[in-house]
Amino acid sequence: MEAEEERMSFKEVAIRAAKEAGEISRGYFGEPIQVSFKARKDLVTVADVECEKRIVSIIRKHFPDHGIVGEELPAHPSDSPYKWIIDPIDGTTNYVAGIPLFAVCIALCHSDDSILAVIYDPLRDELFCAEKDKGAYLNGQRIAVSDTARLEDCVVSYSRSYHPTDEVVKSGLSVYEKLLPSVRGMRQFGGSALDFCYVASGRLDATVSPFTDPKLEHPAGCLMVDEAGGRSTDFTGKAWDLESPSIVGTNGRIHGALLELLRE
Repeated sequence: MEAEEERMSFKEVAIRAAKEAGEISRGYFGEPIQVSFKARKDLVTVADVECEKRIVSIIRKHFPDHGIVGEELPAHPSDSPYKWIIDPIDGTTNYVAGIPLFAVCIALCHSDDSILAVIYDPLRDELFCAEKDKGAYLNGQRIAVSDTARLEDCVVSYSRSYHPTDEVVKSGLSVYEKLLPSVRGMRQFGGSALDFCYVASGRLDATVSPFTDPKLEHPAGCLMVDEAGGRSTDFTGKAWDLESPSIVGTNGRIHGALLELLRE
């Protein structure tokens, strides 16, 4: 058994970690739970911490020399080119409120290039997985972005900063006001990881995050969209990276039109 586990691939380890963390979060969901605040609007629960501990323990068991960056626990630095990026419960505000929209999010980067993404919705048992140059999948079935070609026909999700200054609030509202009359519908689900998955699977046509904080779900989300045939950049059209101040993920067909609108 140990020999089999030693041969587990990156993907197999990430899926096991996501599913075990999902089981923990599902067990706490809807029950009274201890909540604390990292910032005025940034929540953390005992479930977040337990989920991250489980994910980290599984990764370190199989790949002890890899670096790990998580949402709640101290980072595990490493000289290895491999780095795992974890958001144990993306959508904690939803989670605490009893809103069934949250996900476990795990990415593996090699020299800052995302090569693996696993995003798990434990309440719907939907496991989204993408590997660099190998496509994106939902529960083992290949997924693809929508074929919507006109901005006015699009449904777009919007995600905001958790640490807004007055300037960020005003600019974010300006972006929202530009989008609202220009698309068929706007949505704000409260969890970027699932936003990206919904773009990748054609449920949404685009997702927009102005003045984003460094988000731990973005490496996984961007790879998911890209591998499903879409496109992810910042508002200028530059390829997204961990330092990008904004992010747009689309089906690719409306990407140029959306960027043009956002730059106005």
